[in-house]
Amino acid sequence: MNQDRYLLDNNVLGQLGERRRQSDFFRERCRVTVDVLFEARFTMRDGSLSEQVLPTTAADLLELRRVMASIDYEDLDLVDLFRNKGAADPMIVAKANVLNAEQSLLLYPDRWVVVSDDKAVVAKATEFGLDSLTPSELCALCDAAL
Repeated sequence: MNQDRYLLDNNVLGQLGERRRQSDFFRERCRVTVDVLFEARFTMRDGSLSEQVLPTTAADLLELRRVMASIDYEDLDLVDLFRNKGAADPMIVAKANVLNAEQSLLLYPDRWVVVSDDKAVVAKATEFGLDSLTPSELCALCDAAL
């Protein structure tokens, strides 16, 4: 059976709260990239994300090159490393692209959806044909599954 699965930005984790992050819905359908886990290292110290982390693959890095090439060098909305902003954001888009490409080979593919309240992440996801949700929309889905 195909279903939506969710790739989360760091800004989503706090909004979900501990109760939702411990739910079956979260454990079964929500994931983070290694970069998001690194960004969350000071706020999520309980190890609750350890089973939700998707490792970075060679395919992810190849796709990351494509995502980064789509960013104008003067555009600091998605990535501004001098201000420590957006280090994980391009990888979220790249990883979602790779996951959806892998799923497209299956008879009943799941759909990977980017979850973020960062307008630049949502805009880049949309540019690459990805669907997105806001953290509040994901919270509502988690609550409905409880």
